[in-house]
Amino acid sequence: MGNLPDYKFVPDADGKIQETCPIEILSGQHVGIIYRYGVIRVAEHDNDNVKVIMDIDLIKAPEGFNKDTEEFTKDVGEIFVNIVETQTNKEAVVDLEDDVHQD
Repeated sequence: MGNLPDYKFVPDADGKIQETCPIEILSGQHVGIIYRYGVIRVAEHDNDNVKVIMDIDLIKAPEGFNKDTEEFTKDVGEIFVNIVETQTNKEAVVDLEDDVHQD
């Protein structure tokens, strides 16, 4: 993995209950941006590699921020990989939706 920015889950960032929890970036060049993952698709790429295509919904970002830059795409991709690796390395399967929406 490259430079993984620090991040945290912020379940009440937009006041909406969704399938995925908003994430705030805490370090690096995108500090303060809050987003959530939308639809995530896996597609075959060249040489039997897979390509992950993800929709990103911005919740809080500077005015005029372009979420389609290579740097931002790399950051949210690194965070996604970290979340998947962290969850798959746990002994028990965790339902992220239940964890996020606890009272």
